[in-house]
Amino acid sequence: MADDLDNTVDGQNKELKKTVEIHIQTTRQAAEQIQVQLADAEAVSKQVKVLIENAASEWKDIKASTTAR
Repeated sequence: MADDLDNTVDGQNKELKKTVEIHIQTTRQAAEQIQVQLADAEAVSKQVKVLIENAASEWKDIKASTTAR
């Protein structure tokens, strides 16, 4: 009876370990995907910033040229 209990506990421990390892792998993959998405978002935000700064500069130039007349 003790051997049966020992075998049952060992089996459950192996299943739990496998489940935890799968969870760790899944979590790592999700974190890597999130980091890629954040890097993409950062690149886009930098492009948007440049576009806004260029537009603001053009607006200032246009405003200055029309008020100088």
